[in-house]
Amino acid sequence: METSQYSTIKRKMEEAYAVNIGVKKAHGDLFLLLILMMFYLPNALQTVAEVWEQTKYDNSIGGICGFDGDINDGSIIGTGFPKRSSSFEYRVI
Repeated sequence: METSQYSTIKRKMEEAYAVNIGVKKAHGDLFLLLILMMFYLPNALQTVAEVWEQTKYDNSIGGICGFDGDINDGSIIGTGFPKRSSSFEYRVI
């Protein structure tokens, strides 16, 4: 394995380890992952707080998530939600 490949794999493993530790130590109603090279638009946290306030007592909701987007045009990066499945359900708010 080349040194650059090893460095990339090692860095990704270290990031995953750090995320796992952070999730284990998290407490409270909400937590937010801030991973290297990620940033949030100025209104992102306010949007999450508003959705949380609207849905926090709805036991049919197990989490709130967002998509990666292009900062220039707002388009979603990736394929979005998977097709409907019998094993889980989602709704867009």
